[in-house]
Amino acid sequence: MGNVTPVKVNQEQAIAKKTGLDVSQVSAGVVMYGDKPFVNITGKRYKMDDRFGPGKWGTRVDQIKGDDYDHMLKMWGKKPPCIIMKAQILFNGDVLAEDYGWSSPDSAPAGARQFEKDGVGIASSKAQSRAMSQLVANGFASEEKAERGRMMIETGSIEAGFLRDSSKLKKEIGPEKYYQVLKDHDVDHADDPKLQGSPKKMQAILNDMKDGDAWEVVVDRKELLSKVLDEDVPKQAREDAVCDLMMDLEKEEKLIGECPVDSEQTYADIMSEYVSKAMKESNFGKAYDVLKRSMELV
Repeated sequence: MGNVTPVKVNQEQAIAKKTGLDVSQVSAGVVMYGDKPFVNITGKRYKMDDRFGPGKWGTRVDQIKGDDYDHMLKMWGKKPPCIIMKAQILFNGDVLAEDYGWSSPDSAPAGARQFEKDGVGIASSKAQSRAMSQLVANGFASEEKAERGRMMIETGSIEAGFLRDSSKLKKEIGPEKYYQVLKDHDVDHADDPKLQGSPKKMQAILNDMKDGDAWEVVVDRKELLSKVLDEDVPKQAREDAVCDLMMDLEKEEKLIGECPVDSEQTYADIMSEYVSKAMKESNFGKAYDVLKRSMELV
């Protein structure tokens, strides 16, 4: 990803346009990875305030313990000491998004001493940042989308999921009903910028397209699998893809209910064991192979 550097003063106007932040917010809310701007946790808070209103949204952070902690350590291929926190983004009493963050002695920016002093804070910040990323344009800005007057779509965001699901529904219900529902919600297209950062409105559109039935978002396994080997994707996002895909596959009856010949372990147990070992070594190729073979079984 290159070295992290602050935004130069003479770049602030251009970076503000790319990220959607105010010029006055760029110095605190954006850092540069090479020549690409990245919205940090401060910038994401600015975006949350802009979309939901200052003081109108909040966060709740809890430490993961017990069986859930043991399960997540196994999935991530990590060992204690490791702190795992879960953050939820709240708006009008509803949980709009939640995600996890972790810290360990070898991952803390300043090493074991910083982990001992502020491990909980590091993990909390990661969790909050990742949860907010689901509700705002996260990661690298999409300048092309912004200039065309459309949504800023980032991998893993609610907007990305909405466009994927609405596209599937368009094929199912036909373009006439599809565009009528959008019109009923005062938008012409699914990527209308009016919908940016409005998860409830996006969900209402999907529900109306399904005649009021709840719409369950289906994990795009092929997309997650392709991300695992994509070296242009940040390492943390690749690790998240491995975790998300493995968790989704662990729901499959074929994997949790059947064992290979001459084995007492289920396919799910074997998958988890091999993937966890691979991630301990940061061996994305091995994790990819195991997940791919598991997908082929179902």
